[in-house]
Amino acid sequence: MLYFAFPDLLIEGNLGGLMVGVPPIVTDGGDDDSLKDDDTSIHIEAIYRFRVNDNISLTPGLFVITNPNHDDVNDTIWVSTFRTQFRF
Repeated sequence: MLYFAFPDLLIEGNLGGLMVGVPPIVTDGGDDDSLKDDDTSIHIEAIYRFRVNDNISLTPGLFVITNPNHDDVNDTIWVSTFRTQFRF
């Protein structure tokens, strides 16, 4: 997986992030070629952390998985996330 972080993106104290990677994949099924994954799944994730103040931050995110389970017959999965962080 590659992870790119962008500190102070748009506003000082905020953070942007982009992650791209490939989940573990079977490239050699040994004697049984049916175990080999012929397609490739890609995981892409983006987040943006808004710093509300010194103690609270909000982080919406979105991730996409293409060809889930390394099978191009499967539909792409879209998931949104939202995280609230409180620091004391």
